[in-house]
Amino acid sequence: MSPPPCSYNMDPFQVSIEFHSEIIHEIATASGLIVLARGLGLNSIIRSLVHLYADPKFLVFLIASENDDPLMELDTEKNLDLALETASFINRIKPEHSIKQRSRIYGKGGVVILSARVFLTDLLHSRLPIPLITGVLMPDAHRYSIVFFAISFYISRFSEYGMEAFCLYLLRKQNESAFIKAFSDNPEALMRGFAKAEKLLKTLRISNIFLYPRFHSSINSELSHSRIEIIEISSNLTQRMKMIQMSILGILESSMGDICKDNSVNSPNMLYVSV
Repeated sequence: MSPPPCSYNMDPFQVSIEFHSEIIHEIATASGLIVLARGLGLNSIIRSLVHLYADPKFLVFLIASENDDPLMELDTEKNLDLALETASFINRIKPEHSIKQRSRIYGKGGVVILSARVFLTDLLHSRLPIPLITGVLMPDAHRYSIVFFAISFYISRFSEYGMEAFCLYLLRKQNESAFIKAFSDNPEALMRGFAKAEKLLKTLRISNIFLYPRFHSSINSELSHSRIEIIEISSNLTQRMKMIQMSILGILESSMGDICKDNSVNSPNMLYVSV
């Protein structure tokens, strides 16, 4: 098992969206934080990468939350568009799996979907072939808000996600060549606080960040081919509807007039109601 080569075969799946294909080719062999604008299909990109690494010569771990798995459609029994030979190398570690069963799954290679708790437990007990790990995929990277220091580390208010960062710390100690790909479609979360993105990169032990906003050339080019057509349909209000509307506006004006009498309201003009 080794990191994927720079040239690889995209079969047995096909990426239907052109900019998805470009993103996959750009990040396939690199470590980094991948940030997309909302609504650009981040989960589709992660699924495509899972299909790509579903090969016995790789050993890739996808760390999914125990309570919220955003990739439930990766279940090999329900995924109809995935070739059978690829699906056989996508395995999910479940709580009922024994240690022997987990070790057998690790030995098969491919992609292993598991929780951070199981990943950390098996790392600490040396049940994982750490030098043979090809890489780690981590969805929802904006959740990991833990800052590491020399040996000890500080966990912020997102303490429930401290295990993921500790897993990467242990992985990097014994395997510096494994890639780490973290994904987020919530760029706003990375702007809150002081140097949030920089701290997140340190937490995830990566140095690259890939940004794909909607005005990215390839994304904007493809989105411009399918502009959304908005049709507004309006109808005249009946006399009774107008009476109801005027009554509601009268109640609002009266209520806001009382609010404006309160000295704590700084901008009473903002409370003005118009028809």
